[in-house]
Amino acid sequence: MTSVGAARWPGVALLGLAGLLLAAGVASIWSGASRHAGREDTAAAATAAASAFVRAYGTYDAPVRAEYIESLAALAGGPLRAAIGAAALDEEALRHQRHAETQVESNTVTALSADTATVAVTALQRRRWSDPSLGESQHGQVRQVVICRLVRVDEQWLVVELRLQSEEAVDARRR
Repeated sequence: MTSVGAARWPGVALLGLAGLLLAAGVASIWSGASRHAGREDTAAAATAAASAFVRAYGTYDAPVRAEYIESLAALAGGPLRAAIGAAALDEEALRHQRHAETQVESNTVTALSADTATVAVTALQRRRWSDPSLGESQHGQVRQVVICRLVRVDEQWLVVELRLQSEEAVDARRR
């Protein structure tokens, strides 16, 4: 090697190292973006499942009790599914013609892994019933925060535990 070629060698090596670092940086950014997009998809699927369960759980019409239990069982897993299947609905609900309708207002993923998630769901529930002794219809609404723990089974998110975090009456006129 001539003295001119030897003088260029450190520059060529430095340029090659810079190119290698640039390629590694681009690969890392692409990998991180792909992981982030996959995580967003996972979170979206978990929140959709939790919201569907809270909506189904909070929407009830006394005459269609069988469909109520079937819809809940399809969204639940583990011991919760077994408990729903074994549940007996209150006959007073039928006598009082109870009806509840639930609208999900928001949801937040509070924990997420590949196969488990925890989602907080805020929902507004409107309730109607009649009191046979008074002969008049009653109504009210509440805002609930429900915490759902989910697991992924065969690519489907199922609620395996729920906890009513809070419930407060809401003035129907102010909502």
